[in-house]
Amino acid sequence: MNVTRRIVVAAADELGLDGMVSPHFGHSPAVVVVDVADGQIRESRVVPTLAGDGEHQCGMPTFIARLKADVVVAGGMGPGAIQALAGAGIVVATGASGPIRDAVAKYLQGDLGSVATCGDGHGHGCHGHGH
Repeated sequence: MNVTRRIVVAAADELGLDGMVSPHFGHSPAVVVVDVADGQIRESRVVPTLAGDGEHQCGMPTFIARLKADVVVAGGMGPGAIQALAGAGIVVATGASGPIRDAVAKYLQGDLGSVATCGDGHGHGCHGHGH
């Protein structure tokens, strides 16, 4: 059975699979869209976000949903973003770090899957939206 999933990884750079996972979802200057079939990466592409200037991106959950993500992988994420993504039926996996290729492999192996809110002091006020 050829099951295809789309994993979107919050990226700290625009280097694709060889780049690094962003420690904070809302500050990611890009995401890497990874299509996986039968446990193998089939295709990937880098998509810049509006957070390229280092500012917090309030519209990230909507942006991710438009990419038709099944899963989002990030270092950390605020509770509002976690709720918005979960409400859209998107699985959230946080606690990732290091190279994006390795984070995708860990997720596929079941070694990455916990959801934890970001506690790194970036603040999640986002104009009162709470993420």
